Amino acid sequence: MEGGEEKPLVPRQTVRRWLGRLMMSALMLTQTLAVAGAAVAGAAVADVIGREGMDCTRGELVDALAASGVIGGPRKLEQLAGWI
Repeated sequence: MEGGEEKPLVPRQTVRRWLGRLMMSALMLTQTLAVAGAAVAGAAVADVIGREGMDCTRGELVDALAASGVIGGPRKLEQLAGWI
């Protein structure tokens, strides 16, 4: 990092927990966005949900939204959380 700052280390247990959560179902979010419709969620988001289906994982949904350009960069999860 710049200025001699060290990147903070994240405990292994925390990383495992985060990765485990990304493998969990995104059903609640995909259902909410599908019910909201394209007018609220945006056409790009509705298209992604239509392609990925209701049974995708949270990680798959994040990756699909990033691939479609809805979110991007190194902080995809932060962007998605802010958007939701």
